[in-house]
Amino acid sequence: VFMSTSLQLYVIGGLEILIPVIALMVLRRAHKYRISTIICGIGGYFLAVNILMAFASMMLASIGMDQAFWEKHALLSEITNIILNVIFQGLTLYVIMRFVLKVNIRIYDAISLGISYWLAEAMILSTNAVSYARVASMSAEGRLSEMVTESLSLEALEEYAASLQTMGISSFYLQLVGIIVLCILTATLCIFIFHSVKRKNIKFFFLSMAGHLVALSLMNIGMLIGGNWVYLVTNVIIGVISIVVWRQYWKWYKAQQADLLRRRKEYQQYVKSANGNVVSVT
Repeated sequence: VFMSTSLQLYVIGGLEILIPVIALMVLRRAHKYRISTIICGIGGYFLAVNILMAFASMMLASIGMDQAFWEKHALLSEITNIILNVIFQGLTLYVIMRFVLKVNIRIYDAISLGISYWLAEAMILSTNAVSYARVASMSAEGRLSEMVTESLSLEALEEYAASLQTMGISSFYLQLVGIIVLCILTATLCIFIFHSVKRKNIKFFFLSMAGHLVALSLMNIGMLIGGNWVYLVTNVIIGVISIVVWRQYWKWYKAQQADLLRRRKEYQQYVKSANGNVVSVT
């Protein structure tokens, strides 16, 4: 046996939170982004998901589009969820860059913001995986009764362990892949939002939202229609495309920086030459 189910879950839970944290540490070591972007990223997630999405769900439920309605219309539910996520995430990140981080924001701040946006979700998934790992371990040893508390009955723990068998370990690996791809995707999208803010060109913002819409549609609707394997394949494709876009952008960005530095040196040389001519004439 390669690894026990509980050990695999512990590894998955650790990776889910470690990978985005390590990415932020590596970025920080290479480029000194502002630590406040991490706080803004976490806050942006709670604003978009816990407040705006919750408010939208409440409003939809008030007109009859409640849980029972969505269960009968799975595809419509997924489409609605995708559209709302794209709108709320895009607007939240734009507002943070435009009005919180403001004009001093740099490209590294934007990338950090995109990765940090998913830190809370990574922590939730990690905690969930570790919780399942503990239950799986105790269940395999026949010691579930030791976990019983006043608020947690043995029946509930047995159902919890049974649900792990129903979901299968593969679903946790898919969650790991999903959170990694979302970090890469959102960091890439934040580059376009960054340019929208810095250049005051709304086209970049709509471009980021269009890319986000296509990516989420492929991932979520693909899973709904084709299952876990389709979800895995689309995630890998979107992750690769995001990395390619990031690399191409970085080449363009470095070329722009080099060109700007060249022009600055040429201007400084021109000023020196002009001053020298003035002194000679005098």
